Amino acid sequence: QVRHLSWGKLNYYPETITVKANKKVQIVGDTTRLQGCFRSLSIPKFNVNGQFQEANNVVEFTPAETGTFGFGCAMGMGKGMLVVE
Repeated sequence: QVRHLSWGKLNYYPETITVKANKKVQIVGDTTRLQGCFRSLSIPKFNVNGQFQEANNVVEFTPAETGTFGFGCAMGMGKGMLVVE
């Protein structure tokens, strides 16, 4: 499951990412558009604390639970929802 994350109107784009439970997820960050703290990705429910870097712009994890969970940048400025089906 590969999902792309970029910069939209003052926030991440898309603001909602939908994935399937118990399958590896790769979130690919658009490092040409994501700047500052938006290059970090935190999904507290799944203990994800990743960084999008030029050399490695992918954050991987496997969600083991269904539901809707928040994600954001390290500073809490950028926010979104992860829907796990």
